[in-house]
Amino acid sequence: MNKNFKLCSFAFIVFFAFIFPAFSQIEFGSLDLNKDDFLIFSAEQNIPGTVSYKSLFFTQLDEQKIKKEPVILTCFPEKMELLNENKILQIRNRYGTAKYSVEDKNLKWTSLAFGIPENYSRANLISESPDGNYFCYVKKTKNTTGKLFVVDCKTQEEKVLLEKTSFSYKSINAKWSPDSKFLLYEKDGCVYFITPSELFKKINLPESYRKIGDGTIDNVQWTQSGNIIYVSNDLVFLIEENELYTRGLYAALIGSGKIIGRIPNAFDPLKDKFWTNEDGTKFAVVSSKNTLYIYSAMENPELSYLKPEGVFPFSEIDGNCCDFKIFWSGASSPVLWCDSFSFENPKRVSYAYSIKEKMEFLFKTENSISPVVSPDRKKIAYTDAGKFFVYDISAQKVVLSRPEEKIVSAAWNGNFSIYIGGEETVKLVNFRGDEKLLFLSSACQPYWSNEKILCKSEISKDTFVYEADKNTWRATLSSSTENFSRLEKNGRYRVFLGSSVNSKFSNSIYVRSLSGKTKTYSVYKETEKYSESLKKVSLVFDALKNSEGLAEVLYTLDDFRVKGTFFLNGEFIRRYPHKAKQIAFSGNECASMFFSCADLVENNFIVDKDFIQRGLARNEDEFFTATGKELSLYWHAPFYHSNQLMKTAGTEAGYNYVEVFNKFNDRITFEESKESGKEYLNASSLVDSFAENLYDGIVIPVSIGTMDGTRRDYLYEKLDLLISSILENGYEIVSLKDLH
Repeated sequence: MNKNFKLCSFAFIVFFAFIFPAFSQIEFGSLDLNKDDFLIFSAEQNIPGTVSYKSLFFTQLDEQKIKKEPVILTCFPEKMELLNENKILQIRNRYGTAKYSVEDKNLKWTSLAFGIPENYSRANLISESPDGNYFCYVKKTKNTTGKLFVVDCKTQEEKVLLEKTSFSYKSINAKWSPDSKFLLYEKDGCVYFITPSELFKKINLPESYRKIGDGTIDNVQWTQSGNIIYVSNDLVFLIEENELYTRGLYAALIGSGKIIGRIPNAFDPLKDKFWTNEDGTKFAVVSSKNTLYIYSAMENPELSYLKPEGVFPFSEIDGNCCDFKIFWSGASSPVLWCDSFSFENPKRVSYAYSIKEKMEFLFKTENSISPVVSPDRKKIAYTDAGKFFVYDISAQKVVLSRPEEKIVSAAWNGNFSIYIGGEETVKLVNFRGDEKLLFLSSACQPYWSNEKILCKSEISKDTFVYEADKNTWRATLSSSTENFSRLEKNGRYRVFLGSSVNSKFSNSIYVRSLSGKTKTYSVYKETEKYSESLKKVSLVFDALKNSEGLAEVLYTLDDFRVKGTFFLNGEFIRRYPHKAKQIAFSGNECASMFFSCADLVENNFIVDKDFIQRGLARNEDEFFTATGKELSLYWHAPFYHSNQLMKTAGTEAGYNYVEVFNKFNDRITFEESKESGKEYLNASSLVDSFAENLYDGIVIPVSIGTMDGTRRDYLYEKLDLLISSILENGYEIVSLKDLH
C-alpha cells in the first residue's frame, strides 16, 4: 500500500449544510477489495431538491470491524465559491465543506459529517464579497428564519449581524458593494449599511446612523462605480458611496440622496424588481412579473419623470414566468433572463432576450443553473440541459461551450477563466480552451490497480488516479490490457451487499472473515438499526379562478422532484385552458373542484344530488376538452364548504371527497380577518404552523392565485420552505393516490 495513503478521522462538524431528519434512501455499490484489505465503495443518495450523485469511499478491514471510519475521496460541487482573493475554492455539499488551495493544489475538508448523512440536507446560499475576503450566510433557526452571519475568510471568525432575518434558498437579504467595502442589509422594513472591517473591530456607528431608507433589500442596487440607487415609492435616489456616513449622520437634514427622477407607478418590492447599468444612468423595472420598463436616469432637480425608453410586455414568452434578471454591460443593450415553466412540454426553461427597440430572442435553455456573472459584469455562465456555456453580453454571442459533461455549479476566476463543477469532475477552464482537472466530483467507475485507486469516466472514458497526499485526482493513461474487474474477496475477507433493516438504506455492505474466527459485520452500523417506514404528507393545490403563483408552484415541485395533486375548478379551466393543460402534462395528479366557483353551502340556491353529479360531470368534460386527459376521482367543493348530501352525491358518482387539514387558512385576507375574527397568518407563519402540526396522512392545502381582498404574501411564495420543513421533519411527500 502507498505510504502516503492514510486513513483520516474527522470530527462531526456541520457547516453550511444543515442536517435534519428526513428520508433519502442510500444505496451502496462498486465494491472492490485489494490484497492489503483496503476496500473502496460508492454511496449514492437521491435527495429531493438536490442533484443525485455517487461518492467514493475508502476504508481498511479488520477481523471484528473496520479499522477506522471510511474516508471520502470525491467532492461533489453542489455549491462553489471563490474566497480569499481567489486563493481558495470552497466546495459545499451534503457531506460538509471542503477547500481547494490554488497555491498548494490540495483539497482539505474543513468540516465533514460523521458517517453517511442519512437525513435531509440541502446546501444553503452564501454571498461572498467581490474580493473574496468576506461572505455572509443565513443559518436557519426555524422553518423560514435564521441568523445572518458575516465571516472573515482569512481568520475564519464570524459575527452575527442579525439575530433574525428571513431564510431563503433563492436569495440573501444583503448586497455587497463592488469594492467589498460595504454591505447593505435589510432589517425590520428598513435598509442599512455596514463595513465588514468595522464589524469585526466592533467600532460601528449605531444602526440609526447607518440607515439608507425604508424598504427591503430589493429597494436598493449598487452601480458598478460603487454608488447606490435607492427607490422609495415613485422617487429614485442616487447615493454616492463616499457620502454614506455623511448622509447617515445628517439624513434628517439632507434627505436620502440626490433625486434623479420619478417613475410612473410606485415601486412595490414585493411584486417588482429593478436593475441599473454600470453608472446608474439607465434603469430597468420588471413590474408584477409581466412587463419590463426601461428608463433614462439623471440628476433631476425638477422631480420630473424619468425618460421612458421602452415598454416590453412578456406576452411573447412561452409559459408562466416566475423569475427575472437583467444583465447590463457598458453601452450595450441589456439582456433579460427569464425563468419560466413551459406550456409546450411542461418543464423548467429559461429565455434570454436582447432589449433594444423590441425584445429580440437570443437563446433558450432547459434546467439551467442560475446564471453566474463575471466580475466585470460582461459575461454570464449558464447551462443548457446541464451542458456549459459562457455568453458575452456586449458582443451578444457564446464565447465558450463545453457539451461533454453535465455541469451543476460554477465560480468565476477573474474575467477570463472559470471553475466548473460537473457531475464527474471539477476543472478550471479558460477561454483559450485550456483546462486543468482539480478533483473528481463522483465515483464514476472506481477500481484498484497496483495499489492505486483509479476511476474511469462514464462520459469521456478518461481514466483518473487518486493522489492521496493532496486528496486530488489527475488524468492517467490506462493500459488497454488492464484488468477492470472488481474483486469482492481476498484470502482473508469477502465483502458483499445485503439487505438493511434501516428504511433509509436500500442495502448494506457486509464483511465476512475467511480465516481465524468467523465473523460477519457491516461497514456502517447504522444500516443494522431498524427504522419504520416514512410517514406521508400530501400537498394539494387549489386552482379556483386565477393563476397567480402557478409558475412558482410547478417550478418548485419540479425542482424538488415531488408530486402534488391539483384541484381544478371549472372557472379556472375555462379561463386558462392552456394552463390547465400545462398542469395536466406536468406529471402531477389532477382532480376536481366542481364546475363552478360558487360557495355551495350558501342559502341563496338549492343544491341537490343531481346538481352535484352534473357539476362533476361537466368539469370532467371541460377538463378533457382542454387537456385530452381525465381527472382523477378525487374532489372537494370550492373553499372546502360542503355537507353530507354533497359528499354522498359525489360518492355515488364514483368520487372520493377529500378533507384537508384546515386549522390554518392561506385564503384569509386582512379584511376577512377583521370582519370575521379569523386569524390572518402570513406565509412564514403558515409554514411554521403546518410544520408544527404534521402527522401521518395529513393533507395540506395551498391556494393558487390571489384572493378577493388584501394579503401581504401567499403560501405558494414560500412553497420551497414548506416542502423543506416537511422533509426536515422526516416525512415523505406523495400525491393523494399514493397517500391512500
